[in-house]
Amino acid sequence: LFWYNLMRSGAVDMRSYHAACPVLTGTKWTANKWFHESGQEWRRPCGLNQLDQERYVGDLGAPEPKRHLNIRSEKARK
Repeated sequence: LFWYNLMRSGAVDMRSYHAACPVLTGTKWTANKWFHESGQEWRRPCGLNQLDQERYVGDLGAPEPKRHLNIRSEKARK
C-alpha cells in the first residue's frame, strides 16, 4: 500500500490521514518506508498555485475526489 501525503504546493493532503486498528488476537506485522521531501524544494521546481489540487507526484491514475473529506488539521482543532 502506498500513497502521497502532500499536494504539489507542499501542503498536507488531508485525505492521507489514517489510523490502524488494534490487534485483538494474534500478531500484527507492519513495515514502513518513509520518503522525505524536505530539502528537495530547489532541485524539484513545481507550480505553487494555492488552488492547485494536484498530487505532489501523481496518484497512479486514480481519479481525484470531487471535494475534500471533512477532516480538520490539528491546528484547526485548537
